[in-house]
Amino acid sequence: MIRARIASEPEERGWDELVAATGRGHMLQSVAWAELKAMTGWGVRRYVLEEDGERRGVAQILRKTLPLGITVAYGPRAPLVVGEDLVGAILGMRDALARERCAGLLVGPERPSEERLAAPMLAAPLRR
Repeated sequence: MIRARIASEPEERGWDELVAATGRGHMLQSVAWAELKAMTGWGVRRYVLEEDGERRGVAQILRKTLPLGITVAYGPRAPLVVGEDLVGAILGMRDALARERCAGLLVGPERPSEERLAAPMLAAPLRR
């Protein structure tokens, strides 16, 4: 099972390098993008996605606070993982955000082009 943990301070400082190291880097997962979105009221939470102590990927999640302290979250081009880990990574992020009073998570990962990778996504307990 993939677990999403909040990035440590050293991981935060080297975030863009972590994104690039996935081999799936995208500008919408960069520090610069989060800084730009902060100007419009979005906060950021960065996660390292792990399974059995091994890093499987990363995800930068933008968060907006609603009344009563509830948040909504958006992960543009997140999570940055290999196709086989996509469903597990989304579920891990969902679980981590639920502990933080997040009412909803919208992600926009690169869609797997291979049918064998798309099928688990369609079968997962996720809304589309």
